[in-house]
Amino acid sequence: MVRQIVNLHEYDWKIEILYDARPKDADYILECLWDLGCEQRYLYKAERLLKSGTANEGLTYSNPHERRSIIVIGHVSNPFEICNSLMHELDHLQIAICRADGLRTDGEDAAYLIGDITEALARNVWLTMRKLFLYLI
Repeated sequence: MVRQIVNLHEYDWKIEILYDARPKDADYILECLWDLGCEQRYLYKAERLLKSGTANEGLTYSNPHERRSIIVIGHVSNPFEICNSLMHELDHLQIAICRADGLRTDGEDAAYLIGDITEALARNVWLTMRKLFLYLI
């Protein structure tokens, strides 16, 4: 599993992204979710997903009070699926931040936010992706 920390300074929001999560990583991820304040019912759902080992699955959990999120990208069937899964989970993140800040999810505010998220990811994506691809080899 490869870990990436992203800070959205403009929104005072911290994101932990875990790539290539496998069933063996489930306990660590569940502990992170618990520390973030994840409710028990969502922890059960996350545990089933994480321990299933199903390819091309992910999850996002956000705590608007702590202004923190965790995104988990499971094992993928091909390298391009990383982008698909990540973009899907980033949409959940964008909605969580918009709701926390009272921004419309269907307008310019949301469009600028997803751009800011993408830029923050890109700032350290080379190192993270390099680690991920070396890890997968």
